[in-house]
Amino acid sequence: QRRVHGHLSQALHRCDGQLGRRPAQACRGLEAPVSKLPEEFQMIDKLSWIAVSPEIVLLAMACVILLVDLGVKSPQRTLTYVLTLLTLAVVAALTAAFAVGGNTVYGFGNMVVSDPMANW
Repeated sequence: QRRVHGHLSQALHRCDGQLGRRPAQACRGLEAPVSKLPEEFQMIDKLSWIAVSPEIVLLAMACVILLVDLGVKSPQRTLTYVLTLLTLAVVAALTAAFAVGGNTVYGFGNMVVSDPMANW
């Protein structure tokens, strides 16, 4: 074995990791698997998806509109125009519904905030 000069990581001194062995398991049962965490500590829940639903609708419809536009032969592209306006109307309605509700919704471990000020 080759010796390396310098300090070793603190993880090596604990049970978190060891050289030349399989990946470390939960350290003395202190680390809980994600599935056993209480619901308030799970990062992705139904409320998280609700908080970002206008953005998800916009992204999905942008992809649909791009694919539909590939098949449009008309130079005016009326179908693309109508789909775009409908998408903007739906996204505006979702955003307005969140704003009028006046609730503040946190999602994805408090990394996303949907509050009335952000929605207007």
